[in-house]
Amino acid sequence: MQKRSHISIALFAILMISHISYAHAQSLEKTLFITETLPPYNYIENGTLIGTSVDILLRSLSAVNVHKKSTDIKVYPWARAYKILITTPNTCTLSTVKSPEREHLFKWVGPIDNYTCSFIRKNKANNINEFVDTHKYKIGAIRKSIAEEWLISNGHNIDQSSSLEQLLRKIDKGRINLIFSNSNAVFALMPKLGINPENYTIINTLNVGKIYFACNKDTHDSVIQKFQKGIDIIYQKNKIIKEEY
Repeated sequence: MQKRSHISIALFAILMISHISYAHAQSLEKTLFITETLPPYNYIENGTLIGTSVDILLRSLSAVNVHKKSTDIKVYPWARAYKILITTPNTCTLSTVKSPEREHLFKWVGPIDNYTCSFIRKNKANNINEFVDTHKYKIGAIRKSIAEEWLISNGHNIDQSSSLEQLLRKIDKGRINLIFSNSNAVFALMPKLGINPENYTIINTLNVGKIYFACNKDTHDSVIQKFQKGIDIIYQKNKIIKEEY
């Protein structure tokens, strides 16, 4: 009996040491930050990653004495960023909308803003308006996005794209007549792709949730707490002035 007790104590000690080592291996300083191209929240201009979410991230980290640059943030298509986020501890992504379907998948820091998605069509598709049943159409959306989640939960037929750029090229080439995405991001990216925003019309806009930083669920709580503290500090001090954007 005494031998078993000693073994149990030893195993407990090993588990505690492993837990402490795991926590120590993770830190906000070592956190990998990833994102997609989603203007005006995060996008590349003249070779530099900028945007409201990038600004909030860097300011919040600085508020807790963690110093990173925009070049430390890795940019991927959303589907790839999502896969990295799901599989890699101590990883966080920018501009992620929290939803009931996603809530248990990640740890969340924020919120930092509200997020809307709009049904957008080409002007020449004038038979599609706010009175038309959108269930009759195949609607373009980014794979694994909050827009796709909303469409699925509401029984829509979906044409998937891996990125916003691919989605916009599809509708511009007439492969689809209707997309569901954030209108700010859509109309900000169109000119960069040589697409004229004046050829497109918003037919309906919905509030689909709030924007957070989403972190892999195996990220240590101490990292999440420190990150949230930085967010709270910058908002309490009114350092984020949305009118700048």
